[in-house]
This record gives sequence, C-alpha cells and structure tokens, in this order.
Amino acid sequence: MANAANAVRDRKITLAGEPVLVRELRYGQVLSLYSFVSPLVDGFTKLLKTEGTETTFAAVEQVIAGNAEAWLQLTAASVERDQAWVAGLTDADAQRLANAFWEVNGPWLVRRSVMSGLDDLCRTLRDKAREPEHG
Repeated sequence: MANAANAVRDRKITLAGEPVLVRELRYGQVLSLYSFVSPLVDGFTKLLKTEGTETTFAAVEQVIAGNAEAWLQLTAASVERDQAWVAGLTDADAQRLANAFWEVNGPWLVRRSVMSGLDDLCRTLRDKAREPEHG
C-alpha cells in the first residue's frame, strides 16, 4: 500500500480550452530527458547556492528563460504534447501549466538541484582535505 508521500501527483487542468493531465514525470522520462535538461538543473543549483540571493519568481523565471528549450521539453513531456503545442499556449495558459508543473514535478527538480549542490560541496571538501597543512 502506497502512502500519501509516495502518491503520484498528476493534476488535471484546462489549457487552450481543453482538459489536460499534467503528469508527474516517470523515472524513464527523467533519464531520457536528463542530459538535455541538466543545464536547467545546473541553473537552479546555482540559484539555490548563491549566497545573499533570494529565490524569487523573477530569478526562477530567468533560469527557465535561459533554458527555454529544456523547459518546453519538460513541460511538453509532462502533458504528453509536443513542444510546439506548449510554445503556442497563451501566456495565461503557459503560466497555468508552469504552476501545475511545479506542483507536480517541482520536488524532483529541487531534489536534483540540491543533490548537485551537495556534489559540489563534497568536491570542495575533498579538495581542501588534500591540501597540505600549513602550520
């Protein structure tokens, strides 16, 4: 029996006047898309670890805009449509899709970004441990 924390987060919304299911990306989809979307994850990682920077909507939108093709591919995959369909949405529908996408798929994006940041921290600590001590 699955618990609520592990439940699939799929969400039904209306886009371009039709019902659309925003799906939680499945593991196979994530793997097949990962090399393409890794710059997007890197952008979120940098955003999360930049000291003194508040993670604002504008900052997140800037990362998305800088990786527009990856974002379009991710959101298209989540609604099982092609990128052209997503790119052709009105701004209001695109924002509705983005909000639903974050609700459904945000946890794995944040998880990947945090894990990437931890990798960087581990490398830094390892490199510091290898430096000769000065005393």
